Amino acid sequence: TQIKIACYVSGFRSIILSKPGSKWSSWEKFKEDAKKNPGKISLAGTQSLLMGAAALFDQAGITVNYVPYESTGSAVADFWVGHVDCLASTSSVALPLIPKKAIPIVNTSDIPLPEKIKEYQGVPDATRLGYEGMFFPRWIGVHPETPDAIVDTISEKMGKLLQHPSVKDLFKKVGEEIIYLPRPKAEPAYKKMLGSMKKAVKLLK
Repeated sequence: TQIKIACYVSGFRSIILSKPGSKWSSWEKFKEDAKKNPGKISLAGTQSLLMGAAALFDQAGITVNYVPYESTGSAVADFWVGHVDCLASTSSVALPLIPKKAIPIVNTSDIPLPEKIKEYQGVPDATRLGYEGMFFPRWIGVHPETPDAIVDTISEKMGKLLQHPSVKDLFKKVGEEIIYLPRPKAEPAYKKMLGSMKKAVKLLK
């Protein structure tokens, strides 16, 4: 909270993946089974990704067994070999796994997945399902006592910088999207996220 947000440049969603051929081939089937068998489905992921899942699942009235990992790589490895049932993943990690090793069943954030990517076509997001989603930003921030005029200038110039072809190319190479939010939108979005995180982290205990 000791930060003044200038803008968002990108961010990541918590996407829930199941294995091809599993009984959780869709969000509806996953939700139905989780309600019938509370706490039986195991979900692996890092803490932030699990918080995104927990926030959505709580609203949907379902309970799963959250299995926290220090690294996404370890969570993916255990998902591959079957130590856990499902995986909470970012888009950049999920995409290479789909469709041979994983299938996406729900995007727990309030920002839709790119429809131009065929692997994500038809995957529902939190908003579409009528829930409040959680999106984890990659933000640019400054000292809280920085004058607003300077913060606004940083926000504006970052927006222009993100449109430069070399920057767009760099984001593409590292598998990230440019999701720019200027200061007027980024500040309230950040405060909302902090509130959601405080609630979600309690669900993981």
